[in-house]
Amino acid sequence: MQKLCIHAHFYEPRREDPRTGHIGAEPVAAPFRNWNERITEEVYMPNAKLGNFQGLSFNINADLLTWLAEHTATTYDQILSSVNTHHERSGVNNVVAMPYHNIPLTQLSARDRLTELRWGRAQARRTFGYIPQGVMLPEFAVDVDTLQAVVDSGFRYTVLKPSQLDGLPTHRPGSGPYRLTLPSGDRLFIFTVQETLSKSFVHEMVERGGAGYWARRELTSYCRHAGEFTLLYVDGELLGQHNMAEAYFIHYLLNSEINAAAFKPVTLEAYFESVDMHIAEVELLAPQVPNLSNEQTALFGALDALQADANHIFEETVGEPAWLLRDDYFSKNPALPMYRDLLDSQWALLAAREGIHTLHRDPMRPSVILQHVAHALQLINYATGTDLSERFTALCEDDVVDALTAYQNEYTANNSASAQAS
Repeated sequence: MQKLCIHAHFYEPRREDPRTGHIGAEPVAAPFRNWNERITEEVYMPNAKLGNFQGLSFNINADLLTWLAEHTATTYDQILSSVNTHHERSGVNNVVAMPYHNIPLTQLSARDRLTELRWGRAQARRTFGYIPQGVMLPEFAVDVDTLQAVVDSGFRYTVLKPSQLDGLPTHRPGSGPYRLTLPSGDRLFIFTVQETLSKSFVHEMVERGGAGYWARRELTSYCRHAGEFTLLYVDGELLGQHNMAEAYFIHYLLNSEINAAAFKPVTLEAYFESVDMHIAEVELLAPQVPNLSNEQTALFGALDALQADANHIFEETVGEPAWLLRDDYFSKNPALPMYRDLLDSQWALLAAREGIHTLHRDPMRPSVILQHVAHALQLINYATGTDLSERFTALCEDDVVDALTAYQNEYTANNSASAQAS
Protein backbone atom coordinates (compact mmCIF):
# COMPACT_ATOMS: atom_id res chain seq x y z
CA MET A 1 0.00 0.00 0.00
CA GLN A 2 1.25 3.49 -0.83
CA LYS A 3 2.12 5.65 2.16
CA LEU A 4 1.20 9.26 2.93
CA CYS A 5 2.83 11.56 5.47
CA ILE A 6 1.51 14.92 6.66
CA HIS A 7 4.31 17.03 8.12
CA ALA A 8 3.42 20.12 10.16
CA HIS A 9 5.84 22.94 10.89
CA PHE A 10 4.85 24.28 14.33
CA TYR A 11 6.61 27.53 15.05
CA GLU A 12 5.96 30.64 17.10
CA PRO A 13 8.68 33.30 17.35
CA ARG A 14 9.98 34.37 20.73
CA ARG A 15 8.03 37.44 21.83
CA GLU A 16 9.14 38.18 25.38
CA ASP A 17 11.62 40.80 26.50
CA PRO A 18 14.86 38.76 26.95
CA ARG A 19 15.76 40.70 30.08
CA THR A 20 12.49 40.08 31.94
CA GLY A 21 10.86 37.13 30.19
CA HIS A 22 7.65 39.20 30.04
CA ILE A 23 5.36 39.35 27.00
CA GLY A 24 3.52 42.64 26.73
CA ALA A 25 -0.06 43.05 25.56
CA GLU A 26 -0.48 42.52 21.82
CA PRO A 27 -3.58 44.27 20.43
CA VAL A 28 -3.42 42.17 17.25
CA ALA A 29 -4.10 39.05 19.37
CA ALA A 30 -7.41 40.33 20.78
CA PRO A 31 -9.48 39.08 22.51
CA PHE A 32 -6.45 37.31 24.04
CA ARG A 33 -3.72 39.22 25.85
CA ASN A 34 -0.94 38.07 23.53
CA TRP A 35 -0.47 35.96 20.44
CA ASN A 36 0.96 32.97 22.34
CA GLU A 37 -2.28 32.68 24.31
CA ARG A 38 -4.39 33.02 21.18
CA ILE A 39 -2.51 30.51 19.03
CA THR A 40 -2.46 28.01 21.89
CA GLU A 41 -6.22 28.25 22.27
CA GLU A 42 -6.83 28.02 18.53
CA VAL A 43 -4.21 25.49 17.42
CA TYR A 44 -2.11 23.67 19.99
CA MET A 45 -4.78 22.92 22.58
CA PRO A 46 -7.44 21.46 20.20
CA ASN A 47 -4.90 19.43 18.21
CA ALA A 48 -3.39 18.08 21.42
CA LYS A 49 -6.82 17.17 22.81
CA LEU A 50 -7.76 15.34 19.61
CA GLY A 51 -4.49 13.38 19.63
CA ASN A 52 -3.38 14.77 16.27
CA PHE A 53 0.23 14.92 17.41
CA GLN A 54 0.22 11.10 17.40
CA GLY A 55 -0.33 10.81 13.66
CA LEU A 56 1.42 13.90 12.36
CA SER A 57 5.07 14.15 11.51
CA PHE A 58 6.10 17.50 12.96
CA ASN A 59 8.81 19.86 14.08
CA ILE A 60 8.25 22.39 16.85
CA ASN A 61 10.48 25.21 18.04
CA ALA A 62 12.07 25.29 21.47
CA ASP A 63 10.72 28.69 22.54
CA LEU A 64 7.15 27.57 21.90
CA LEU A 65 7.68 24.37 23.89
CA THR A 66 9.13 26.37 26.79
CA TRP A 67 6.14 28.71 26.79
CA LEU A 68 3.66 25.83 26.65
CA ALA A 69 5.40 24.06 29.54
CA GLU A 70 5.23 27.21 31.69
CA HIS A 71 1.73 28.43 30.81
CA THR A 72 -0.34 25.48 29.54
CA ALA A 73 1.17 22.41 31.12
CA THR A 74 -1.78 20.19 30.14
CA THR A 75 -1.32 20.88 26.43
CA TYR A 76 2.46 20.45 26.75
CA ASP A 77 2.01 17.10 28.50
CA GLN A 78 -0.50 15.96 25.87
CA ILE A 79 1.99 16.69 23.08
CA LEU A 80 4.74 14.74 24.83
CA SER A 81 2.32 11.91 25.58
CA SER A 82 1.33 11.74 21.89
CA VAL A 83 4.98 11.44 20.87
CA ASN A 84 5.48 8.67 23.42
CA THR A 85 2.37 6.86 22.15
CA HIS A 86 3.64 7.04 18.58
CA HIS A 87 6.97 5.61 19.73
CA GLU A 88 5.27 2.75 21.55
CA ARG A 89 3.26 1.86 18.44
CA SER A 90 5.95 2.23 15.79
CA GLY A 91 9.25 2.04 17.64
CA VAL A 92 10.20 5.49 16.28
CA ASN A 93 9.36 9.02 17.37
CA ASN A 94 7.50 11.31 14.98
CA VAL A 95 9.47 14.50 15.73
CA VAL A 96 11.81 15.99 13.13
CA ALA A 97 14.45 18.44 14.38
CA MET A 98 14.81 22.08 13.37
CA PRO A 99 17.52 24.66 14.04
CA TYR A 100 17.03 26.26 17.43
CA HIS A 101 16.07 29.61 15.89
CA ASN A 102 13.93 29.76 12.77
CA ILE A 103 16.58 31.55 10.70
CA PRO A 104 17.27 30.71 7.04
CA LEU A 105 20.65 29.03 7.50
CA THR A 106 22.00 30.35 4.22
CA GLN A 107 22.11 33.77 5.90
CA LEU A 108 24.45 32.61 8.67
CA SER A 109 28.18 31.98 8.85
CA ALA A 110 29.45 28.40 8.76
CA ARG A 111 30.08 28.41 12.50
CA ASP A 112 26.65 29.83 13.34
CA ARG A 113 24.91 27.30 11.08
CA LEU A 114 26.54 24.45 12.95
CA THR A 115 25.62 25.93 16.31
CA GLU A 116 21.97 26.37 15.33
CA LEU A 117 21.75 22.79 14.07
CA ARG A 118 23.50 21.34 17.12
CA TRP A 119 21.29 23.35 19.45
CA GLY A 120 18.27 21.95 17.59
CA ARG A 121 19.48 18.38 18.12
CA ALA A 122 20.15 19.05 21.79
CA GLN A 123 16.71 20.58 22.28
CA ALA A 124 14.94 17.61 20.67
CA ARG A 125 16.86 15.18 22.84
CA ARG A 126 16.22 17.19 26.00
CA THR A 127 12.48 17.49 25.35
CA PHE A 128 11.61 14.17 23.74
CA GLY A 129 14.49 11.96 24.85
CA TYR A 130 15.29 11.29 21.23
CA ILE A 131 17.65 12.60 18.53
CA PRO A 132 15.81 12.78 15.20
CA GLN A 133 17.48 11.48 12.06
CA GLY A 134 16.24 14.44 10.01
CA VAL A 135 16.01 18.20 10.19
CA MET A 136 13.66 20.74 8.58
CA LEU A 137 15.44 23.79 7.17
CA PRO A 138 13.72 27.16 7.83
CA GLU A 139 12.02 28.57 4.71
CA PHE A 140 13.54 25.60 2.79
CA ALA A 141 16.58 27.87 2.36
CA VAL A 142 19.51 25.78 1.20
CA ASP A 143 22.90 25.78 -0.48
CA VAL A 144 25.76 23.30 -0.57
CA ASP A 145 27.38 24.69 2.58
CA THR A 146 24.10 24.40 4.49
CA LEU A 147 23.69 20.76 3.46
CA GLN A 148 27.27 20.07 4.53
CA ALA A 149 26.45 21.58 7.93
CA VAL A 150 23.42 19.29 8.14
CA VAL A 151 25.68 16.26 7.65
CA ASP A 152 28.38 17.60 9.99
CA SER A 153 25.71 18.05 12.69
CA GLY A 154 24.83 14.37 12.54
CA PHE A 155 21.58 14.45 10.56
CA ARG A 156 20.91 11.93 7.81
CA TYR A 157 18.12 13.60 5.84
CA THR A 158 16.29 16.85 5.19
CA VAL A 159 13.25 18.01 3.19
CA LEU A 160 13.32 20.22 0.09
CA LYS A 161 11.03 21.29 -2.74
CA PRO A 162 11.28 19.54 -6.13
CA SER A 163 12.17 22.87 -7.76
CA GLN A 164 15.42 22.89 -5.76
CA LEU A 165 16.70 19.62 -7.20
CA ASP A 166 17.89 18.22 -10.51
CA GLY A 167 17.69 14.57 -11.48
CA LEU A 168 14.26 13.73 -10.06
CA PRO A 169 12.57 10.90 -12.01
CA THR A 170 9.51 11.85 -14.01
CA HIS A 171 7.50 8.62 -13.76
CA ARG A 172 5.77 8.04 -10.40
CA PRO A 173 8.64 9.68 -8.55
CA GLY A 174 7.15 9.90 -5.08
CA SER A 175 8.72 12.00 -2.31
CA GLY A 176 11.87 9.96 -1.83
CA PRO A 177 14.19 9.31 -0.27
CA TYR A 178 16.66 10.51 -2.87
CA ARG A 179 20.40 10.64 -2.33
CA LEU A 180 22.58 13.69 -2.80
CA THR A 181 26.38 13.53 -2.81
CA LEU A 182 28.16 16.67 -1.59
CA PRO A 183 31.52 17.93 -2.94
CA SER A 184 33.13 16.53 0.23
CA GLY A 185 31.95 13.06 -0.72
CA ASP A 186 29.45 12.98 2.17
CA ARG A 187 25.96 11.78 1.30
CA LEU A 188 22.61 13.05 2.51
CA PHE A 189 19.11 11.73 1.91
CA ILE A 190 16.48 14.14 0.61
CA PHE A 191 12.69 13.97 0.78
CA THR A 192 10.60 16.25 -1.42
CA VAL A 193 7.29 17.93 -0.68
CA GLN A 194 4.38 17.20 -3.03
CA GLU A 195 3.57 20.90 -3.46
CA THR A 196 0.40 20.71 -5.59
CA LEU A 197 -1.30 18.26 -3.24
CA SER A 198 -0.10 20.21 -0.20
CA LYS A 199 -1.66 23.41 -1.52
CA SER A 200 -4.91 21.61 -2.28
CA PHE A 201 -4.93 20.11 1.22
CA VAL A 202 -4.37 23.50 2.88
CA HIS A 203 -7.01 25.18 0.70
CA GLU A 204 -9.57 22.52 1.57
CA MET A 205 -8.95 22.97 5.31
CA VAL A 206 -9.48 26.72 5.05
CA GLU A 207 -12.58 26.30 2.89
CA ARG A 208 -13.74 23.50 5.23
CA GLY A 209 -15.12 21.18 2.58
CA GLY A 210 -14.41 18.18 4.79
CA ALA A 211 -11.63 15.62 5.07
CA GLY A 212 -13.65 12.87 3.42
CA TYR A 213 -14.62 15.03 0.46
CA TRP A 214 -11.00 16.10 -0.11
CA ALA A 215 -9.66 12.56 0.25
CA ARG A 216 -12.18 11.14 -2.24
CA ARG A 217 -11.67 13.95 -4.74
CA GLU A 218 -7.88 14.45 -4.52
CA LEU A 219 -6.20 11.48 -2.85
CA THR A 220 -8.10 8.77 -4.69
CA SER A 221 -7.25 10.38 -8.03
CA TYR A 222 -3.65 11.07 -7.06
CA CYS A 223 -3.12 7.48 -5.88
CA ARG A 224 -3.07 6.21 -9.48
CA HIS A 225 0.01 8.32 -10.27
CA ALA A 226 1.76 8.35 -6.90
CA GLY A 227 5.03 6.74 -5.96
CA GLU A 228 5.59 4.59 -2.90
CA PHE A 229 5.70 7.57 -0.52
CA THR A 230 4.01 11.00 -0.63
CA LEU A 231 4.90 13.88 1.70
CA LEU A 232 2.55 16.79 2.38
CA TYR A 233 3.66 19.93 4.23
CA VAL A 234 1.60 22.45 6.19
CA ASP A 235 2.38 25.39 8.48
CA GLY A 236 1.09 24.24 11.87
CA GLU A 237 -0.64 27.52 12.65
CA LEU A 238 -3.14 26.73 9.88
CA LEU A 239 -4.43 23.70 11.83
CA GLY A 240 -7.06 25.69 13.68
CA GLN A 241 -6.25 29.37 13.24
CA HIS A 242 -9.12 30.02 10.83
CA ASN A 243 -11.65 27.67 12.36
CA MET A 244 -11.73 24.89 14.93
CA ALA A 245 -12.90 22.57 12.14
CA GLU A 246 -9.33 22.47 10.80
CA ALA A 247 -8.17 20.41 13.80
CA TYR A 248 -11.05 18.00 13.18
CA PHE A 249 -10.17 17.90 9.47
CA ILE A 250 -6.69 16.64 10.37
CA HIS A 251 -8.09 14.22 12.95
CA TYR A 252 -10.49 12.49 10.55
CA LEU A 253 -7.99 12.57 7.70
CA LEU A 254 -5.31 10.83 9.78
CA ASN A 255 -7.60 8.33 11.44
CA SER A 256 -9.90 7.22 8.63
CA GLU A 257 -9.92 9.10 5.32
CA ILE A 258 -6.30 8.42 4.30
CA ASN A 259 -6.92 4.69 4.65
CA ALA A 260 -10.21 5.00 2.76
CA ALA A 261 -8.30 6.55 -0.16
CA ALA A 262 -5.98 3.50 -0.33
CA PHE A 263 -3.04 5.16 1.42
CA LYS A 264 -1.45 4.18 4.70
CA PRO A 265 -0.64 7.10 7.04
CA VAL A 266 2.98 7.21 8.18
CA THR A 267 5.36 9.71 9.74
CA LEU A 268 8.60 10.88 8.17
CA GLU A 269 10.96 9.34 10.74
CA ALA A 270 9.06 6.05 10.66
CA TYR A 271 9.22 5.83 6.88
CA PHE A 272 12.91 6.77 6.80
CA GLU A 273 13.71 4.03 9.30
CA SER A 274 11.71 1.48 7.28
CA VAL A 275 13.43 1.88 3.90
CA ASP A 276 16.93 0.68 3.03
CA MET A 277 17.35 2.16 -0.45
CA HIS A 278 16.96 5.45 -2.28
CA ILE A 279 15.01 6.15 -5.46
CA ALA A 280 17.62 8.10 -7.43
CA GLU A 281 20.69 10.32 -7.21
CA VAL A 282 19.88 14.04 -7.31
CA GLU A 283 21.84 17.28 -7.44
CA LEU A 284 21.17 20.64 -5.82
CA LEU A 285 20.26 23.43 -8.20
CA ALA A 286 21.65 26.94 -7.74
CA PRO A 287 19.97 28.48 -4.69
CA GLN A 288 17.46 31.26 -5.15
CA VAL A 289 18.51 34.66 -3.85
CA PRO A 290 16.10 35.83 -1.12
CA ASN A 291 14.03 38.90 -1.93
CA LEU A 292 14.91 41.24 0.93
CA SER A 293 13.98 44.87 1.43
CA ASN A 294 16.65 47.52 1.85
CA GLU A 295 15.89 47.58 5.58
CA GLN A 296 16.29 43.82 5.91
CA THR A 297 19.52 43.79 3.90
CA ALA A 298 21.02 46.61 5.96
CA LEU A 299 19.97 44.99 9.23
CA PHE A 300 21.44 41.63 8.26
CA GLY A 301 24.67 43.38 7.34
CA ALA A 302 24.81 45.25 10.64
CA LEU A 303 24.15 42.07 12.63
CA ASP A 304 26.78 40.17 10.62
CA ALA A 305 29.39 42.76 11.57
CA LEU A 306 28.20 42.90 15.20
CA GLN A 307 28.29 39.10 15.42
CA ALA A 308 31.87 39.11 14.08
CA ASP A 309 32.92 41.61 16.76
CA ALA A 310 31.12 39.66 19.47
CA ASN A 311 32.66 36.39 18.26
CA HIS A 312 36.14 37.91 18.44
CA ILE A 313 35.53 39.05 22.03
CA PHE A 314 34.00 35.69 22.95
CA GLU A 315 36.88 33.68 21.50
CA GLU A 316 39.53 35.97 22.99
CA THR A 317 37.94 35.80 26.46
CA VAL A 318 37.09 32.09 26.59
CA GLY A 319 40.01 30.74 24.59
CA GLU A 320 40.28 27.46 22.71
CA PRO A 321 37.08 25.79 24.04
CA ALA A 322 34.89 28.79 23.08
CA TRP A 323 32.94 27.20 20.24
CA LEU A 324 32.62 23.79 21.87
CA LEU A 325 31.17 25.51 24.92
CA ARG A 326 28.74 27.48 22.76
CA ASP A 327 27.56 24.29 21.06
CA ASP A 328 27.12 22.76 24.55
CA TYR A 329 24.97 25.72 25.65
CA PHE A 330 22.04 23.46 26.67
CA SER A 331 24.14 20.76 28.35
CA LYS A 332 25.28 20.43 31.96
CA ASN A 333 28.90 21.16 31.12
CA PRO A 334 30.43 22.44 34.41
CA ALA A 335 32.45 25.08 32.52
CA LEU A 336 29.35 26.87 31.21
CA PRO A 337 28.55 28.98 34.32
CA MET A 338 32.00 30.61 34.13
CA TYR A 339 31.05 32.25 30.82
CA ARG A 340 27.28 32.43 31.20
CA ASP A 341 26.93 36.12 30.32
CA LEU A 342 28.96 35.81 27.12
CA LEU A 343 27.15 32.61 26.14
CA ASP A 344 23.80 34.30 26.75
CA SER A 345 24.93 37.21 24.58
CA GLN A 346 25.71 34.76 21.77
CA TRP A 347 22.23 33.27 22.11
CA ALA A 348 20.62 36.73 22.08
CA LEU A 349 22.45 37.82 18.92
CA LEU A 350 21.27 34.73 17.07
CA ALA A 351 17.74 35.24 18.42
CA ALA A 352 17.80 38.80 17.06
CA ARG A 353 18.21 37.44 13.54
CA GLU A 354 15.20 35.17 13.82
CA GLY A 355 12.57 37.68 12.80
CA ILE A 356 14.31 39.70 10.12
CA HIS A 357 12.80 37.71 7.24
CA THR A 358 9.31 38.38 8.72
CA LEU A 359 10.00 41.99 9.63
CA HIS A 360 7.09 43.44 7.69
CA ARG A 361 4.60 40.69 8.57
CA ASP A 362 4.92 40.87 12.35
CA PRO A 363 4.24 44.22 14.05
CA MET A 364 6.09 43.16 17.19
CA ARG A 365 9.23 41.86 15.46
CA PRO A 366 11.20 45.15 15.23
CA SER A 367 10.81 45.68 18.97
CA VAL A 368 11.95 42.14 19.76
CA ILE A 369 14.97 42.46 17.46
CA LEU A 370 16.11 45.64 19.20
CA GLN A 371 15.50 44.15 22.64
CA HIS A 372 17.67 41.13 21.87
CA VAL A 373 20.45 43.28 20.41
CA ALA A 374 20.35 45.58 23.44
CA HIS A 375 20.38 42.58 25.78
CA ALA A 376 23.41 41.08 24.01
CA LEU A 377 25.32 44.38 24.12
CA GLN A 378 24.55 44.77 27.81
CA LEU A 379 25.82 41.27 28.60
CA ILE A 380 29.03 41.76 26.61
CA ASN A 381 29.67 45.05 28.39
CA TYR A 382 29.00 43.49 31.78
CA ALA A 383 31.26 40.49 31.12
CA THR A 384 34.20 42.24 29.44
CA GLY A 385 33.79 46.00 29.83
CA THR A 386 33.53 46.38 26.04
CA ASP A 387 30.74 48.63 24.78
CA LEU A 388 29.69 47.76 21.21
CA SER A 389 26.51 49.85 21.17
CA GLU A 390 27.96 52.77 19.21
CA ARG A 391 29.56 50.30 16.83
CA PHE A 392 26.19 48.71 16.08
CA THR A 393 24.47 52.06 15.60
CA ALA A 394 27.21 53.17 13.23
CA LEU A 395 26.85 49.96 11.22
CA CYS A 396 23.15 50.54 10.63
CA GLU A 397 21.98 53.04 8.10
CA ASP A 398 20.16 55.92 9.77
CA ASP A 399 16.86 55.18 8.08
CA VAL A 400 16.95 51.57 9.29
CA VAL A 401 17.57 52.59 12.89
CA ASP A 402 14.87 55.26 12.63
CA ALA A 403 12.41 52.78 11.14
CA LEU A 404 13.05 50.17 13.83
CA THR A 405 12.89 52.79 16.56
CA ALA A 406 9.61 54.11 15.16
CA TYR A 407 8.20 50.58 15.10
CA GLN A 408 9.30 50.11 18.69
CA ASN A 409 7.85 53.43 19.88
CA GLU A 410 4.54 52.71 18.17
CA TYR A 411 4.39 49.27 19.70
CA THR A 412 5.22 50.64 23.18
CA ALA A 413 2.52 53.29 22.84
CA ASN A 414 -0.04 50.68 21.79
CA ASN A 415 0.92 48.49 24.74
CA SER A 416 0.55 51.41 27.16
CA ALA A 417 -2.86 52.32 25.74
CA SER A 418 -4.02 48.71 25.95
CA ALA A 419 -2.78 48.40 29.52
CA GLN A 420 -4.61 51.58 30.57
CA ALA A 421 -7.80 50.44 28.84
CA SER A 422 -7.73 47.11 30.66
